[in-house]
Amino acid sequence: MVSLSSTLVETVSINYDDFNESFLTCGTCLCGGNNNPSGQMSFRCPICRESIPLPRGGVSALRPNFLVNQLLDLMAQQRREVVPKCSLHATEELLFCETCDVVFCPHCMGSSHSQGMSDETCEEHTVIPFSIAMKRMSEILLYKAKECINKLNQANESVSLEINRLDRNVERAKEAVEQSFQALLDVIEVRRSTVLRDLDAVHQTKRKVLQEQLDVINSEKSKVESEMEGLQYQVEVRNMTHKISDLTSRLDSLTPLGEPHENSFLCFEGDTEKTLKAVREAVECHGSTRTSTTFPPLCKVAVDASTVHLECKAIITTVDYHGMPRSNGNDPVIVRVTTECGQHVPSTLTDEHDGTYSVVFKPDKAERHQIEVLIFGRPIRNSPCVVEVSSEHNPVMSYGSRGSGSNQFMQPVAAASDSQNVVYVLDTGNCRIKMLSGEDFNFIGHIEGDGLEGKSATGIALSPNNNLVLVNWRSKMVTELSPLGNKIGQFTHEVMEEPIALAVNSLGQVLVADNGAGMVFLFDLNGKLLKRIGKKGQFKFLSAVAVGPNDDILIAADSRIHVYDAKGDFLRDIQVEGRDPTKFGFLADEVVEFLNFYWYTLRQRVFMFNPRRLRMVQLLANMDSKTGI
Repeated sequence: MVSLSSTLVETVSINYDDFNESFLTCGTCLCGGNNNPSGQMSFRCPICRESIPLPRGGVSALRPNFLVNQLLDLMAQQRREVVPKCSLHATEELLFCETCDVVFCPHCMGSSHSQGMSDETCEEHTVIPFSIAMKRMSEILLYKAKECINKLNQANESVSLEINRLDRNVERAKEAVEQSFQALLDVIEVRRSTVLRDLDAVHQTKRKVLQEQLDVINSEKSKVESEMEGLQYQVEVRNMTHKISDLTSRLDSLTPLGEPHENSFLCFEGDTEKTLKAVREAVECHGSTRTSTTFPPLCKVAVDASTVHLECKAIITTVDYHGMPRSNGNDPVIVRVTTECGQHVPSTLTDEHDGTYSVVFKPDKAERHQIEVLIFGRPIRNSPCVVEVSSEHNPVMSYGSRGSGSNQFMQPVAAASDSQNVVYVLDTGNCRIKMLSGEDFNFIGHIEGDGLEGKSATGIALSPNNNLVLVNWRSKMVTELSPLGNKIGQFTHEVMEEPIALAVNSLGQVLVADNGAGMVFLFDLNGKLLKRIGKKGQFKFLSAVAVGPNDDILIAADSRIHVYDAKGDFLRDIQVEGRDPTKFGFLADEVVEFLNFYWYTLRQRVFMFNPRRLRMVQLLANMDSKTGI
C-alpha cells in the first residue's frame, strides 16, 4: 500500500504549537515544552531578567494571555486557509497526484485514486500533500515570473539599445544631409564667385583702357596749357604763326581721343528661370530618407548542399514584422563565413533587390562551416547557420541501371553532347549509342550499326559539324556517323594496334589514343596520318585523350596529364592523385564556365584542373560508371 504520510514544511519562522497560553507578569509568553524540568520554584524571565515565582501547578498554572490566544487563533485560521482540507473530512489534508495532476482526499471513496490505492498502477504515481504541491507551484510561479521579468528586462535593454542606435543614425543622417546640401551650396558658391570674378576682370580691363586714354588726354591738355601760358607774351609774328600751325596739327591728332576707346557696356546675363527649373528638378530628386521594414528575428538563411572546392550559395530571405516577404533590398546586411575552427572564408554578398540576398563562398575544407548574418547589427532567425561541407558532390541528375533495356546500360564508357544539348552515351556492352535529352535525361533513341559491333567501341567524340566519331579497339576502325546514325565515312591505319579513345579538334582532325602503340596519332577524316605524338611505347598506360582551348592536346597516361600544343610540341605535365592509371579518362570543356579547366575520372572520382597553373583545382564527385551516368 502506498504511504501517504508526509512532513509539512511551514513558511512561518516559528512553530506556534510549541507555545502555551501562559505568560509572565511582564507579558512574556512561555514555551509549554519547558515546564520547570529542574523542579525550581522560581526562574528568571528571559526578557526582563526578573525572578518569577512559579505556582504549585507549574508553568501551566500561570494565568492565560488573551492577546497571545487571539494571535494563535488568527494564525490557525490563516493556516487552515493556506492548507485546503476536504469538504467532507475537515481534519484530512488533501493530496495531489503529480502524475495525473489531480487533487483528491484519501478517505473519499468516490476518488479513483482512493479506490485504486492498492493497485500496482497507482504505485507508479507520485502523490504528495496538496500544501507541498501548492508551495512548489508557488515557487515555480515565482521562477516563471522572474524569467518573464528577466526576459522583459532583456527586451527593454534591446529596445533601448535600438532607440539609441536610431538616435545615433538620425544624427549621422542629419550630418550627411548637411554635408550633401552644403556641397551643393558650395558648387553654387563657386559658380557665383567665378561669375563675380569674371565681372571684375572685364571691368578692370575696360577701366584700364579708358583710364589710359584719360591719362593721355590729361597729358595733352597739360602740354597745351603750358604752351598757352608762354604765348600770351609772344610778340613775334613768325613764332606765333608756327605755334598756330602746330596747334592745328595737334587738333587733327587729338580727334581719336575725342571718343572713348572702350565702351561702358557690362551686365550679367543668365537664364535664371531655366537654371532655377533645372536646379529645382535636380534638388527635388536629390536625397531621400531610406528606411526598411525588415524584422531580423524572422529572417532566415537557407543553404543548398555544399561540396568542398565548389561554390556554395546561400539565400537570405527577409520579411517584415508581420512575416510578409519583402520585395526590395538595400538593407545593411553583414555576412561572415567561418570554418569550424573559426577561420575566415571569403564570401561575396549580392543584393538581388527583391528582398533576398545571395551569399557565395567556396569552402576549401570538408568540414562544418558557419554563416553568421547580421541585419541592422542584429542576428537573423537561424544565425549562425551551420553548413555541412561534404567531400563528395552528389549528382544533380542520374539515369540508367544495369541491363539491356531502353533505360539501361551495359558498360557505358564515354559520352559527348552536341550544340542541341543532346547527350550521346557510348553503351559498349549493348553495342549502341543511347541518345538522351541533356536537360532532363529523357530517352530519345538508340544508334546501332557501323563502328559499334563486337562490344568493342571505346571512344566517342563530336566533329565541328556535330557528326559522331567512334573508335573500335577490336576492329581498329574509326567511324563517322551522322546524328541520326547514318554512316558517313570509316578508316583504319596500319599504325593502330589498340585504339582506346579519340578526340576531334576544331579543324576536324581526329586524335586517336593507342594503348598498344603507347602513342597518340593525329589523322584527318579521310584516314591520312598527319602526326605522331610521343615515341613508341612512351605512354605505358594511356587511357584518354582530349582537346582543350587553342586545340591543345591533353593525354591522360601514367597518372599524369600530358599537355601538348596544337602542333604536338610538349608543354607541361600535371600530376594527378592515385596509382591506378588504367581506369580513368577526362574531358576538356570549352564553355565559358569551365574555360581552361579539364576534368578526368580516377577510381570513380571526378577532379577539375587548371593546366596553366599546373595544379588540381577541385574534387567534384564520386561516380558509378558501370550502370549509369
